[in-house]
Amino acid sequence: MSSWQKVLDTAKDLRNRYHHDGQPLEETFRKICSEKNIELQYAEQGEHTSQKDGKLTITLPLNTSRVRDNFTMAHELGHIFLEHPLNEDGVIHRSGVSTKEEVEANLFAAEFLMPKEQFIEAAKKYNYDEKQLSNEFEVSKTASLVRMSALKLTSK
Repeated sequence: MSSWQKVLDTAKDLRNRYHHDGQPLEETFRKICSEKNIELQYAEQGEHTSQKDGKLTITLPLNTSRVRDNFTMAHELGHIFLEHPLNEDGVIHRSGVSTKEEVEANLFAAEFLMPKEQFIEAAKKYNYDEKQLSNEFEVSKTASLVRMSALKLTSK
């Protein structure tokens, strides 16, 4: 199995275990964090996962939208469930560099939030309208557009 397939399978498994149709993503994230003992906090310098004394913490930025936070949260969960290594300070932090771990976490987030089969079906249903897709999957319009591009979806 390729590492990319492992990323996709891990995202699907986590979603299938914790998310149910019609359930807000916020509730899904709360269930995952509660069961896996992951703390969620907000700070000026958000968007990272850290570990101190064995306790994992996901930090989100203070001034971003809920849909942006959904992608960030799924991305950080990707780092955790894909077991990406922490740096010497006990942090997984976006450095702005597109490392293999960052690409994997983005792929994980996309599959977790917008599962391929469901997304393709919804894209056809909504005539490839990114606004309707973003509402359906609780993600930003940008995330919907990137997912459509990655899946090579366009209106016919």
